[in-house]
Amino acid sequence: MSATNNEIYNAEEMLIQCMNDKDIFYQFLVMAIETLPSYKSELMNAIENNNLEEIAQKAHKLKSFTGNIKLTKLNSLLISIEQEAKDYKLDNINSKYDELINDFENARIALVNELSKKQ
Repeated sequence: MSATNNEIYNAEEMLIQCMNDKDIFYQFLVMAIETLPSYKSELMNAIENNNLEEIAQKAHKLKSFTGNIKLTKLNSLLISIEQEAKDYKLDNINSKYDELINDFENARIALVNELSKKQ
């Protein structure tokens, strides 16, 4: 993994967003871990179906979600994919498919690792 943990996921920012309430923080982590796979599946299906309108919609939803839970690297990629879908640049989106899969997996691992720190 070439990206640092802070590039993938910023736990400090998320904790601040949760008003330093660790119970809320861990509830958000659980929710994110449970929700991310279905969001990923929806976006990947839209990409595989070459549906630009749906790609833009799913990327937008995921962009908001990943921004709120501070999945920094994935969020940045989703911002790009959403804009490319709006600009009808399907080839650019398809060229990022493997990176997107990798970023989703890195995000999942980062969240699971953070949750494992709960005492």
